Amino acid sequence: LEVKDYHAVDVLKSQTLRESIKAYSNWPTFPQLYIDGKLIGGSDIVNEMHKEGTLRKLLEEHNLISP
Repeated sequence: LEVKDYHAVDVLKSQTLRESIKAYSNWPTFPQLYIDGKLIGGSDIVNEMHKEGTLRKLLEEHNLISP
């Protein structure tokens, strides 16, 4: 599976970055998944979306993976 335009950031290396992202997203935990600048959710939500098949659909809709 090839994912296009993927970018990861290790927020654990910077206390300032961690706190800034928590304030920006109003989401207290990491990891956080963003697509086109929109917070999708944390690992619990993303895992549930994966199980339901909705994560794949969302990634396809944003042309991040091929159907």
